[in-house]
Amino acid sequence: MEKFIQTYDLVPVEHDPFAGPAILRSVPTTEAQREIWAAAEMGAAASCAYNESVSLELKGDLDREKLHEALRTICDRHEALHSTIVPGGERYVVKEPGMLPLEEHDLSGSAGAVLDARLTELARKDMSTPFDLIRGPLIRCHLVKLAADHAILRITGHHIICDGWSLGILMAEISQAYSDRVHGRTPDLPVAHPFSEYALAIQRFIGTPDHDRVRDFWKHQFEGPIPFMDLPVDRERPITRSYEGARIDAPLSRELQVQLKETATRSGSSFVTTLLTTFELFLYQLTGDSDLVVGLPAAGQSDLDMKHLVGHCVNLLPLRSRINEELPFIEHLKARRTAVLDAYDHQRYTFGTLLRDLRVARVPGRVPLVPVVFNVDMNMDDGVQFEGLSHRFISNPRSFENFELFLNVTGNEDGLVLEWSYNTDLFTEETIRRWSRQFEQLIERV
Repeated sequence: MEKFIQTYDLVPVEHDPFAGPAILRSVPTTEAQREIWAAAEMGAAASCAYNESVSLELKGDLDREKLHEALRTICDRHEALHSTIVPGGERYVVKEPGMLPLEEHDLSGSAGAVLDARLTELARKDMSTPFDLIRGPLIRCHLVKLAADHAILRITGHHIICDGWSLGILMAEISQAYSDRVHGRTPDLPVAHPFSEYALAIQRFIGTPDHDRVRDFWKHQFEGPIPFMDLPVDRERPITRSYEGARIDAPLSRELQVQLKETATRSGSSFVTTLLTTFELFLYQLTGDSDLVVGLPAAGQSDLDMKHLVGHCVNLLPLRSRINEELPFIEHLKARRTAVLDAYDHQRYTFGTLLRDLRVARVPGRVPLVPVVFNVDMNMDDGVQFEGLSHRFISNPRSFENFELFLNVTGNEDGLVLEWSYNTDLFTEETIRRWSRQFEQLIERV
């Protein structure tokens, strides 16, 4: 009889899934989230490359209690902020909301170089501290007091539960909730879609005729030999992929910004496409590769009309460009306009899925297919307005980088900044600064 009784070996585990806040529901992760999970499992540096961070410098009489209340309001309304990932990365759990972690630092006794050093160290530690994707929380805030009427609010989240669009939403909603609390009002915020609704919509899309159409579009883009971009490096490539990163910022003159907009208008293209096309030409000059691929992030919130959704909804679009030196820039730009619009129309297909479909060869120490990414984040602080406070938006650099080169263009109508993030095991700061100058010179000529 005993041989029919099944026995089990019990193995102790570190994580108790029932510890902490009660679990409300469990939902399958999206394919994009599973790709991030797998990448983050490569180690602490790989996970920290997904730390997304922004800051708001605040001046005025900040009511700390009202700020705490605002953070609680925002955490309550966005389920991604009180979610964690199940071991294995296949599902995530939504837990009872709590308070967003807010660590306070009083640096009001420091000034000059000492203050700068302490701020730098705080930022370094924040961007070098990996999130525990299983235990959470997956977002944290720091409030740094610089003086009685001067502070910095720093918001950092893991990319598996947020993206650039999400950070913009959080900044605007925190400011609105704070202002409402200051006036004694219950925060009046627009309805926010839960991330689980987005995840299930993506799940339902897979296997549909529209999904097959999107898949066929991308496979058609990469018919024939797969492009291989080989950036000129300063150092011997590591055998295994590294993530050590840094960033330099280069302001773009108002004159060049106006010139780019005029060029965009003449061609009927968007400002983003005009900048992207110029960047593609720059990469051609840099590498000599006339057939190249640049990654362009696309916000899924806009695609599914869930504009107040916080979560990981971004898709990386691998845009293939074939450069013809004899074609005038305006004509090339018009062609790229159509290609970029087509890519946006077919954005609901993950980068990892495409890599598998194309069977892209994995080369040790290299990023497959898309070593270079381009992005534009204009007016990130749109909608940010704290009652009784002035603010300044700060785009925080990462300490680790997923790509060999990432050019992010930030700013507003008053000015643009070229944020060059790069792998420090491949490039020196001097090289990146030289490339930035060369890129600006190219903008002057187009």
